[in-house]
Amino acid sequence: MHTTATRLCLAIVLLTGGAAAESATNWFSDLLSVGVSQTTVARHPIDRNRYYLCWTDGTSRHGLRFGKAALDRNLKAILPGQRVPLSRLLGTNSSTWTSEDERTCWSR
Repeated sequence: MHTTATRLCLAIVLLTGGAAAESATNWFSDLLSVGVSQTTVARHPIDRNRYYLCWTDGTSRHGLRFGKAALDRNLKAILPGQRVPLSRLLGTNSSTWTSEDERTCWSR
């Protein structure tokens, strides 16, 4: 889990990049102070392979459901220097978001 979480955090930082060099410090500061601090990873209480990436933009709550096996497989498939969308990397499940998903992602 630790390796997967580390890879996920690194992937998020790398995949959300693209800011111009002169604004990189502001982008990184915003990412650390706002984006990353408001984003959590939750694990389903029963299905040990199901995870959620949960974040808020201040007014709405958002979440992506993904599986550890898909994340590991997709990380290994990235070629050196290649970029992929975060949704493809996570292999997000496109089925309907359920009330169970909502509780898992946002319960305290």
